[in-house]
Amino acid sequence: MTVKKVDKKLPRGLSLKIRLHPEELAKLDINRCGKPLATWLRELGLGAKKRQRVTHELPPEVVRILAGIGGNLNQISRNVNMAAKADRLDLAQGLLPLMS
Repeated sequence: MTVKKVDKKLPRGLSLKIRLHPEELAKLDINRCGKPLATWLRELGLGAKKRQRVTHELPPEVVRILAGIGGNLNQISRNVNMAAKADRLDLAQGLLPLMS
């Protein structure tokens, strides 16, 4: 069975009613990761890729700082690798200013 592609500009005209226990609704609310329940159920049922919300035990400020440090290290390594491939920079000379 093939399913036609849906024109997302058209309004949805059909609705579906389901019965749940309060515990089931609470579990759905947890699993939907902040998305509207209808959107999440539609994506789940129609085969969209499941995305999990990342949770950290650290405070958000610490996570943000660590992410920034990781981004800076990534940029440094990318620039050093590009320069080394182009034979324009001796690796030791490229890292020396960063260490002071």
